[in-house]
Amino acid sequence: MIIDGHCDTLWRLLANKQADLSTPSGGHLDLPGLVKGGVVAQLFAVYVEPEYKPDRALHRALQYVDCFYRQMENCQGISLVRNAHEIRENIDRGVISAVLALEGGEPILDLECLRVFHRLGVRSIGLTWNQRNHIADGVAESGTGGRLSSFGVRLVGEMNRLGIMVDVSHISEPGFWHVIEISKRPVVATHSNCKSLCAHKRNLSDEQLAAIGRSGGVVGITMPPDFVSSEPEAADVDRLVDHIEHALALAGESAVGLGSDFDGTERLVKGISGVADYPRVLEAMKRRGFSDELVEKVAWKNWLSVMEAAWGEAVIEGAGDTNNT
Repeated sequence: MIIDGHCDTLWRLLANKQADLSTPSGGHLDLPGLVKGGVVAQLFAVYVEPEYKPDRALHRALQYVDCFYRQMENCQGISLVRNAHEIRENIDRGVISAVLALEGGEPILDLECLRVFHRLGVRSIGLTWNQRNHIADGVAESGTGGRLSSFGVRLVGEMNRLGIMVDVSHISEPGFWHVIEISKRPVVATHSNCKSLCAHKRNLSDEQLAAIGRSGGVVGITMPPDFVSSEPEAADVDRLVDHIEHALALAGESAVGLGSDFDGTERLVKGISGVADYPRVLEAMKRRGFSDELVEKVAWKNWLSVMEAAWGEAVIEGAGDTNNT
C-alpha cells in the first residue's frame, strides 16, 4: 500500500475538460494506475498558475475544486476524505482516498476563506509556491530573508486549530524556520528531496530534514530527475532511494514518505513512467536492505500517522481569529 503526498493531476484534468480520472489519458496518474500501483490515498494539489495571481487566484482555485468534485462524483472506487478515520475505512472497503490540497496560499484572502476551503475538504496547504505572496516568500525569493507576514502567522495558527497540514515544500528557508517556530502541529514537506545529495533550490538541508522530524512531520520524497541528481539523466530509482535513505537518517524512521509530483513534471526518474510503477520503488528499498516494517512506514504508515496528528479533531464551527487586517 502507498500514500502519495503530492500530484498535479487536477492541473492536467482542468486543462483538458474531456479528461476523466477513471480512464487512461496519457498522463502520469489515473484511476487504473492508482489501483495497479497500490495507492490507497492520494493528495491532489490545487495549483494556481502564475497568470491568475493574485487577482484571480481565488476564482481559479474554485475551478480546480469544482473539477475535483466532478471527478469524485463521476469515478467509482475513489472518494474525498476529510479525516484519517475515513482513509482507514476506505482501505478496508477497497476504495482509494482522495485528499484535497492547496499548492500556494494566494487563494486564501483572509481567514474566512481558509475556513471555507476547510469545509470544502482542503486538508493540506503549501503556504507559497516559488514566488512571494501575502503569507511568505517562496524559494525563488529567498534572498530577501523574509519570514512569515503577520497574516501568515495567524494563518498557521488557524490551520493548526482547524486541522490542516502546513506544507513547506516551496517556502523560502527563513519562512521555513518561522513555520517550525510557531506551528503547534506537525509540519510536512509534501514533495521535496535532500539538498546534500542534490543542490536543487527546492530540496531541504540536513538541518531542515531534522527539524521536520522533530516536529512530528513527514518529508515526501519526490521524483522529478532534477530533484534527484545534479546530472538528471542519471536519476533513477536507486538514486531516489538514496534520498529516502538520507532523509531517514536525518529526520527519523517515522518522518519520511513519498510525494511523487506526478503530472507536475515532464520527466520522472528512470524506471518510473507513472503511478502504476510505484511498486518498483518499494522493491528497490527492499533490495537496499530495508526491513518490511520500514518499507511500510515510508510507503504509507508515516503519512497516515502525520495526518492523524495534523488533522486531529477538525473544528469547523467557532469564532476563531477574525482579525484579518
